[in-house]
Amino acid sequence: MGIREIYALGTYGKVKGKKFKARKNSKGFYILNKKAKEDGVNTTNRAKNIVLVETLEDALILLKTNDYLINLVCDDNTRALREYTKVVVDFY
Repeated sequence: MGIREIYALGTYGKVKGKKFKARKNSKGFYILNKKAKEDGVNTTNRAKNIVLVETLEDALILLKTNDYLINLVCDDNTRALREYTKVVVDFY
C-alpha cells in the first residue's frame, strides 16, 4: 500500500477550506522542517532546518517522530507547515 498524497485543509482566513498538498520542489524532493528552538526562539522555518526526502513514505516516517513539519502548498502557492496530527494521509 502506497501513499497517494499528504494534505491538510486551511483552517481560517482566506485559505479556510483550501487544500494544501505535499508537492515536490523543482529538484524533485518533498520538503520537511526539523522542529527547532534556539534561545527559546522558534527557528523551525529557517533554511538550516530543511530536510529533503524523495518519497511520501519517507516524509511520513519523519512526520510520525513528531520532530518534523511538512511543507504543504495550495493551488495559489500559499505555503503551510503542518505536523503529523494535522495532516491527512491518503493511501492507495
